This record gives sequence, C-alpha cells and structure tokens, in this order.
Amino acid sequence: MGLPTLLVTKPEYVNQLLNKVTTHALWGGIKPASEAFFGKSVLFVLEGEEWKRLRYLLRDSFKMQKLDVLSRDVTTCAVNLMNRLQEFADAGKPIDMNAALAQYHLASIGKSSFDYDMDVMQKFPKPNDVSSSFEFLLQELPRRSFHPDPKVREDYTSGTEDNIKWQKAAQTVRKVVTQAVVERLQDEKRPGYTPRGDLLDSMIAAYREHAKNQGEDSNVQRKAELMMEAIGDNLVEVFFAGFGTSVVGMCVALYHLAKDKKLMHQAQMEVDDVIPEDVEVGTGLNAKQFPFLCRVFKEALRVTTPSPLLARMTTEELDFDQFRIPARTNVWIPGEFIHKDPQAWGSSVDVFDPSRWEKPVLPGSFVPFSGGARDCIGKHFAELESVVAMAVLLKTYDFDVDPKFKFMPMFTGFGTRPGDANTMSVCMNLIPKRRTDVSTFMYDWTPAKIPRRNSNPLFFGADDDDLPAPPKFD
Repeated sequence: MGLPTLLVTKPEYVNQLLNKVTTHALWGGIKPASEAFFGKSVLFVLEGEEWKRLRYLLRDSFKMQKLDVLSRDVTTCAVNLMNRLQEFADAGKPIDMNAALAQYHLASIGKSSFDYDMDVMQKFPKPNDVSSSFEFLLQELPRRSFHPDPKVREDYTSGTEDNIKWQKAAQTVRKVVTQAVVERLQDEKRPGYTPRGDLLDSMIAAYREHAKNQGEDSNVQRKAELMMEAIGDNLVEVFFAGFGTSVVGMCVALYHLAKDKKLMHQAQMEVDDVIPEDVEVGTGLNAKQFPFLCRVFKEALRVTTPSPLLARMTTEELDFDQFRIPARTNVWIPGEFIHKDPQAWGSSVDVFDPSRWEKPVLPGSFVPFSGGARDCIGKHFAELESVVAMAVLLKTYDFDVDPKFKFMPMFTGFGTRPGDANTMSVCMNLIPKRRTDVSTFMYDWTPAKIPRRNSNPLFFGADDDDLPAPPKFD
C-alpha cells in the first residue's frame, strides 16, 4: 500500500509491542468499508481519545465476572442447538457444522446480550437473514477494501448495484440490533421492570455513567440518540467478531475431536463428570468447569488462526534489543506464522495436541485475541459460548467425519474459515450416544396418558416402566 512495514515474528518482540502504546493500522480500504457496514462509532475503527472513551464505555460489559449472568442463556441456546440437530442425527444425515455453529452463535449472542430471539435455530439449515448478511460481508469486505480502484474502496453511497447490496446487508443487521435496543429502553419504562444484568444493560449503564461524568448533553432525546449511536454500532461488531472467531474455534475443535477418538473420549469423560444426570440446565454451565475442553478450544485457535494478521502502528519510539523502531511505523504481526513456529511450539507444532496447554505458553506466541490494551474484549465470552456448546453436544453425540473429507481452511481476505478443498463447509455425522446414564438435556419428562415407547435415542426399545423416574420438584 505504498508504506514501509515492519514484520514482527519473535514472540518476545510481539509481547512487548502489543503491551506498548500502539494503534490499529487500518490499511487499504478497511476503514471506509468497516464504517459503511458497522458504523463510525465502532471500537474497531476508532483511535486516540475516541477509542479510549468507547473502550471505557464497553469494558465493564465484557469482564469475566459478567459471564455468570450470561451462562444460563448460552447453555439454553446450546441445548436448542443439540435438539435441532437431533432430527438430522437420527436420520443419519451429515450436518454442516460450520453453518450450524454460525446459527448457534447468532442465537447465543442475541439471547445473552439483548434477551432477543434471533429465530435462527428453528430455521436451520435454511440461512438466516443476519447470517446471510455477514456471509456477504465476508466476501465483499476484502474485495472492496483492497480493490485497485479507489472508487470501489471508498464509495459506499452512490447508487451502484454493489452499494445497494452492501447497504441492504448492513441495514438487515442494524435493524435487528436497533430493535433489540429499542425494546430494552421501552422495557425500562414499564412498572416493576427488573434489569437482566446482561451485556446490553451493562453497556447502557456504562454509557449513562460516562455521559454524566463527562457532562454530556442532558436533553433526553439527544442522550437517546447518542446511546443508540454508541451501542448500536458496537453490538453489530459483537455479532460479527464472534461470527469470525468463536464459530471457527468450535468447528475446528469438533473436527479434530472427531478425527482423534481418544481425544473425543477424553473430552466426553470430562463432560460426563461435570454434567450428572440431575443437572439443572437453568443454572447454566461455565467454561471453567471444562478445563480439557478449554485447552481443546485454544489449540483449535492455534492450528487454524481466525485472524492470521494483526496490523498495528507505533505511537512512540520503541527499542527492541539492537533495533530502534520509530514512531508511526506500520507493524504486521502474522499470527498464522507465529502459531506454527517450531521455535515457540516445538517439533510437534503441526500436531493437534491440547496437552501443550497444561503449562504456560511463551508470551507473545498465541495471539488469536491480540493482546495488551487493544486485546479482544469479548475473548472470555467467546470461550464461554464455545466450550459450553461443545460440552452439550459431546454429552449427547459422538462425532465422525468422512475419511475422504479433506480439511482445508481457506483465507477469505478478511480471515480464515474452516472448510474442505472446494467449500466453507465442514460436514460431520452426529451419532446419538447409546449409554445407560441420562441427563435432563435429553429426557422428556412430559407425562403420557398411555404407555409409550420413548423416542429418546438413548433408550431405543425401552418402555416407560424401564425409564428412570422423573425428578421431584419442591
């Protein structure tokens, strides 16, 4: 792009760089494309004091302490995913887990963040308008951001066919997010309203506190407009960030577990220990309950890095041993290379090995969520929704892939997506587990008027009299 760029691959330097004062290097046409889709107040495109202000606004919403509030909604969505896939599993139909997990993510972030039903799992495998819009963005954003014609890179307002499609996709996503915010603001006015304590509540509260401290316009209408502008743009980005990160991590992790039955068995043993037969789904599951699956998730992000390149610009002069880096230097950190560097990961770098995470890794050698002040504020939520979904699915199903399937992640120009040699599909067979133990995930306690055969795949051929007694509720 006509600018000198420094490529940094040594983990020690990467760690120092990310923890120093740096800004995003939005090269090419990434900034105008991002603003056209997400909005101009999104964390991804802001710098300087504007970025600091918005980071302050959002940080409390994504703290790890908030995850307990979100875990019940995430677990509920994971159970809905498991139930939706059951008919395909029972019929022996292969399932595109890339598509299924993308729908789950939209349902999960919609429910946990806004208490908003995205109505996506019910329609699977049909695409949802929001997921279709994001898929369109994944294809168009890199094409337009790095197009040689500056008009294509910068013009998103004229009435060209490309712009009309772009605006339609952006409006589809923004309409859903805006409706969720409007409903929450309306709910607050109702007598007896009790805050949910979710991300949207936290962001609204943080915004109001910040506006008060900064002495912003006290006009009610103006404050509402500012709130919508600040929250709306970034909630759109929250959807997209997980769409390109959590979905990749989950899909890659389940693929490798399906390929290595020993690892899958180890994961299922952990799940069975944590999820007893009397589990109460309503209490929610937490990622930290599944340390092995957490290691599996991290290893998946290492072997298939969703964002293979971090671009930064230094804001002050830095000294790295014998190197002096001037201020305003473009720096690229190739995460894909660093995650596959034998000097950082050893001779087994190409092996999917979750055990490597049983001890601390070299600082600066693992950067799927960046690092330092500009690290991904949604990284803890990404782990929560990913690990919980894998746990629920592994409690219910064995996973298998066709021996002829050739796993081949593809770089879209904006990020890496799992797929095969020709598509971005990862088709797997889900086999209902035949076992004697049962959890409330699977058993339908609805009373029956006549003796029946239970349709639960865990109990094929079992009469009601053979089934465990339903739980008692005080």
